[in-house]
Amino acid sequence: MSKHFLKIVAGGAVVLLLVLLGLWWVRDRERNVSTTDAFVTARPHMVTTRIPGVVTKIFVRDNQVVHPGDPLVELDPKDVEARLAIEKAALVSQERKIPLDESQIRIAQESLSKTISDRDRALTLSKGGYSSQEDLEHLEIAVKIARHELSKARKLISVDRALVAKRKAALSADRLNKGYLKVRSDISGRFTNRTASLGMYVSPGLSLATIIPFHTWIIANMKETRITHMKVGDPVTIHVDAYPGRVFRGKVESIQQATGAIMALLPPENATGNFTKVVQRVPVRIALLPGSDPEHLLLPGLSVIPTVHVDPSYNPPFGHQGAR
Repeated sequence: MSKHFLKIVAGGAVVLLLVLLGLWWVRDRERNVSTTDAFVTARPHMVTTRIPGVVTKIFVRDNQVVHPGDPLVELDPKDVEARLAIEKAALVSQERKIPLDESQIRIAQESLSKTISDRDRALTLSKGGYSSQEDLEHLEIAVKIARHELSKARKLISVDRALVAKRKAALSADRLNKGYLKVRSDISGRFTNRTASLGMYVSPGLSLATIIPFHTWIIANMKETRITHMKVGDPVTIHVDAYPGRVFRGKVESIQQATGAIMALLPPENATGNFTKVVQRVPVRIALLPGSDPEHLLLPGLSVIPTVHVDPSYNPPFGHQGAR
């Protein structure tokens, strides 16, 4: 076997190997869609208070794990307790007026009944000539006055009952506010970015701290040319720069119905000036599979490299369907 023949065989083998590698690369590229433009994200929960007050206690440390119901911050109770005492006293004082109003109504009703009885008796006597027209007129006026007094007494008790209801509502509000003195966690996560300090006066809407929830997901900005065969539910393999030896699993949860450029603060206007075509990127939301990150290692902001395993035979006829 000549050297020339061996060279031909070796060259053919190299070419065949390169062809096979090229076919494998094309096939792998069709089935596996990856990007380095991806990161972990979550919805940070701002800790705030519902009532104003002065911070007297802080129960947690920075980066401490908290759960729903855990106390975080406590406010000075003196102002709320003072308002509670005032409202209780005002309610007691207002409720004491109701029995007096009821007795006034009874007196007015008895007075009206007696006046009507006197008028009716005088009217009977006047038919026999035993009572004058002037007496009848006086009694009619007395009946009108008695009815007016009864109406006034009924209006007074209505006003006092409304004031009692108002005082009860104010008392209930102050009792609620007393419960708001201790700010508690609404979610599970890590207590971070604390701005509250002892002695600080805080008001509703002011951020006291931030809780980073354990529930995280991944946003992968895929090139528009790489989402052709992608659909909701496709499996995803995730590599994280911070943990090079760890592989996380997930699935495509949704594909945004607009490119990232369209959702930007200043979207591009291609109808003016010169145009340079740029490959757009479409945000794809990737959910972690249950049990994939039990230690909660995927912190919001970390860079990741997701690889979506797609079906090359899938071709959506009218765009990408599914939850967005």
